[in-house]
Amino acid sequence: MAGEIGHVSFDANGPACHCGSRGCVEAIAGTDAIVAQAGLRFDDAVAAARGR
Repeated sequence: MAGEIGHVSFDANGPACHCGSRGCVEAIAGTDAIVAQAGLRFDDAVAAARGR
């Protein structure tokens, strides 16, 4: 995972990431994290963004 910016941890107490660390950019601001915070499933979020 060297060089993968999504796995830079900036909150040691943040949510768990699939890489095994906590508070990674991906775990906080990745697509899956944002969709989950909105209370949606990914497919529903895509449909909503497309206006369906």
